Amino acid sequence: MHGVTVRWVGQSFALPICSASSSEKKIRTRRTKDERSAMAEAFIKRYQSSNEGNFPSLNLTHKEVGGSFYTVQEIVRDIIQENKVRGPENPSSKLLNLEYYLYEEEDKGLFLDVQGNISI
Repeated sequence: MHGVTVRWVGQSFALPICSASSSEKKIRTRRTKDERSAMAEAFIKRYQSSNEGNFPSLNLTHKEVGGSFYTVQEIVRDIIQENKVRGPENPSSKLLNLEYYLYEEEDKGLFLDVQGNISI
């Protein structure tokens, strides 16, 4: 008679032990697109302040904000587009902005006519 030797090939796995805390499921709250947009904008401003005005990568923004990748991509695209349209925020850029004169300077008694002349 021949003897048969049986060996276990592979790894042994242990089953996790159920604890009392794992039975309580974490409730996920669904964020609206506006809430996610506000979160993304706040994160981008924080990132830009610490990284010389550079924008964070889309993957990093998605990890920070969460949600659908394509929703975050759309939000970031809108924020970048707004930033390009507005340009850098400095005091001289306010001089080029017509709305600045129409709304901010009315309180001071200054008015801007159609040709761009300032009258007091």
